[in-house]
Amino acid sequence: MYRRFSTIAVVLGSLLASLAVSDFASGATRNARPRARKRPPPSAPTSQDLFRRYRDRVFQVRIVDKASSAQSSLGTGFFVSPDGLAVTNYHVVSELVLNPTQYRAELVREGAPPVPIAILDLDVVQDLALLKAETGTAYFEFQPDAPPKGTRLFSLGNPHDLGLSIVEGSYNGIVAESFYEKIHFTGAINSGMSGGPTIGADGRVVGVNVASSGNQIGFLVPASYAKRLLDQATSRDAATAEALMERVRTSLVESQDRVTTRLLESFSKTLELGPYVVPGDVDPALHCWGDTDRSKGQAYEEVSRYCASDDEIYLTGNHRTGLVWTYKQWFSTKDLNPVAFYKLYERAFNSIDTKIRAGREDVTPFRCRDGRVRSGDIDFETVFCARAYRRVAGLYDVLFAAASVDSSKNGLQTTLTLGGFSFENAREIARRYLEAVKWKN
Repeated sequence: MYRRFSTIAVVLGSLLASLAVSDFASGATRNARPRARKRPPPSAPTSQDLFRRYRDRVFQVRIVDKASSAQSSLGTGFFVSPDGLAVTNYHVVSELVLNPTQYRAELVREGAPPVPIAILDLDVVQDLALLKAETGTAYFEFQPDAPPKGTRLFSLGNPHDLGLSIVEGSYNGIVAESFYEKIHFTGAINSGMSGGPTIGADGRVVGVNVASSGNQIGFLVPASYAKRLLDQATSRDAATAEALMERVRTSLVESQDRVTTRLLESFSKTLELGPYVVPGDVDPALHCWGDTDRSKGQAYEEVSRYCASDDEIYLTGNHRTGLVWTYKQWFSTKDLNPVAFYKLYERAFNSIDTKIRAGREDVTPFRCRDGRVRSGDIDFETVFCARAYRRVAGLYDVLFAAASVDSSKNGLQTTLTLGGFSFENAREIARRYLEAVKWKN
């Protein structure tokens, strides 16, 4: 036993000695070049970090009535260049654009006196304005690419005149079914935050606050449109009132031309409604609903389909434009005599609503022309109504309605409403829309 243990001890001793020599040699190497340790990843910035870092680049836009020296409306803006160029929403400064002799604009930051600001350029379709303040400052840069869906974002603004605030939310991509591109932001954008920046964790602007549907559903103008407005600025001088209104007109005319092309290309999409084939969902930007009224004891049946765009372009406080609606109703009866059915049919036709609200200072009264039209092998009673925009030459709100008159027991009524189109485009859309209505068999 003693001899065996002694042997084992000798072997172990040799091993330990060799290990000690090896450790000594490798230890010298380790002492000379210590093994690198992995650093923990940097922690993501908090809302508090970002607010502290970027708050001086955001300000309140205040529109002031000159006669009373009282604020008329409020919004938010943010700097995008070192020489005082800034971005906000068009609707924040629209009163100044439309009535420059009545209002002035001020930049307001906490603890500092108001600074006058001027408007250099506009993009009324995307609801953006480029401003100039006589000050040098830190400024934001734009995010060149869209972030992945679910990315954490931070919106800055002045909600309800409560002071500068920051709201955390997330990026949910570009709204797919829309005439006018916008970002879906899950976060509370409240009144007064319009025109403020929504930034990523790196401080770059992803979008510009523009609207809210409540319940943590907000919308942003993609940063690319603000960058384009900045890049095309050729002057640092305030634009004249005439130049700004011409910019508004040009943007609206170009926009309705694009929408017209989309609508005309979509009339080949059809669906069946009673014995008729009618234009279908027309364009993905128009969201559709349908219903059938077969109330007990009712002597007739009504099947209706309604499509409307959720988009609108802010023009004035009382006037929105860029809207499209279609409404189709099929009436049928087995019990009503022809006279009673005609009265029902006529009453429905005369109750058509324009859907577009505008003040007297915004548009002229509607002027209408009615008559009988034959399209294909269907006879229609039609009415075409238009009212001109007072501030924007060449644009109209249009209502077109048609009712088939081929039967005393059933009939189709259809309505097309267009907000802010040229007369020629509106007439062509109405013509092509009616030509798409046919008998099913």
